[in-house]
Amino acid sequence: MKLSIVVLVFLCFAFIPKNDKITVVIDAAHGGSDLGATMNGFSEKEIVSSIAQKIENLNLNSNIEILLTRSDDQNIPNQERVAFINAMKPDLVISLHVNASKNSEFNGLEVFVSEKSTEYLASKEFASKFHASITNKMPLKIHPLKNANFLILRRSDVPAMLVELGYLSNQNDKAYLENKDNQIEIAQNILTFVANLKS
Repeated sequence: MKLSIVVLVFLCFAFIPKNDKITVVIDAAHGGSDLGATMNGFSEKEIVSSIAQKIENLNLNSNIEILLTRSDDQNIPNQERVAFINAMKPDLVISLHVNASKNSEFNGLEVFVSEKSTEYLASKEFASKFHASITNKMPLKIHPLKNANFLILRRSDVPAMLVELGYLSNQNDKAYLENKDNQIEIAQNILTFVANLKS
């Protein structure tokens, strides 16, 4: 009888569903006096902050925890962002940026990982899945996955990718990025990608 109870208890615990919760840090680049890329009154810091907050606010999935490196307009040094990330130990970091170039023809979304990261292979796998998830979902050119040694990528102890959402210096990209409905679309695409990671 005692043995049966032990077996029953073991079986009950064995069939408890695994924790499907996923934690993602959304890093809105720049902030405060650091505007990032600017063009005709629009700044990188404002666009990425708006999208980061939309990701947090639109998240209704109890299995997804969204953490922000900044939730207001302050310039947080990259070293402090990395310290926050490594303390929180999320499953993934997505650093949001907006690009600019002297050549107004340059356009499109770019995704970066770092070969110098201790989590390079996992970062590359996540980034590849993200790349596939947004292809044909947004009216932007989607560039092939790229490597770059940005501090937030190489110093984070967890998988991390950096997303340049488009070019403010390109008329079409700028028009897309500054539109609030399009920012919601970007946020929803990111949340859909995250939700599918453990499906």
